[in-house]
Amino acid sequence: MKQGKFGASKKLAFVYRLWLTKRKEMGKVKNYLLESIDEVSNKVTWPKFTELQSSAILVLVASLIFALVIWAIDLGFGSALNWFYSK
Repeated sequence: MKQGKFGASKKLAFVYRLWLTKRKEMGKVKNYLLESIDEVSNKVTWPKFTELQSSAILVLVASLIFALVIWAIDLGFGSALNWFYSK
């Protein structure tokens, strides 16, 4: 195939525009990362160790209660299905 008189320059211009677009996007990513680091290091109020401990204990207890409830429901359904299919 034969290209026109300006075929190569149009391709070059397209590649250049594509490069500029990607460069702008990378600038946005860089800006996002820098703002995120600034927010985490300067604006976030981190909890104290004792607050973390109490939250962790609360999550542990809630998880155990939830697991016991799910186990009881599973046991009940299993027994009901065994009774139903045994007849």
